[in-house]
Amino acid sequence: MDKNYLLSALDDRSISNVDGWLSIHNCVSAVSFYFLAQQNKNSNPFKLIKKYFDEEIEYNINIIVTPL
Repeated sequence: MDKNYLLSALDDRSISNVDGWLSIHNCVSAVSFYFLAQQNKNSNPFKLIKKYFDEEIEYNINIIVTPL
């Protein structure tokens, strides 16, 4: 997620650091994904969360496989 976009969306001048908000919380996303999968696998929210997990898995595999 884009830090500036999030700050703009929050529209609160007292919030200047959103780094924690942008970190990955897979446990929350996993619960959302499971719920949406049980409800409607063709919904847009389900597809977006699935895309997120697909991209994260691909990214993590590349980090593990590709030496720095």
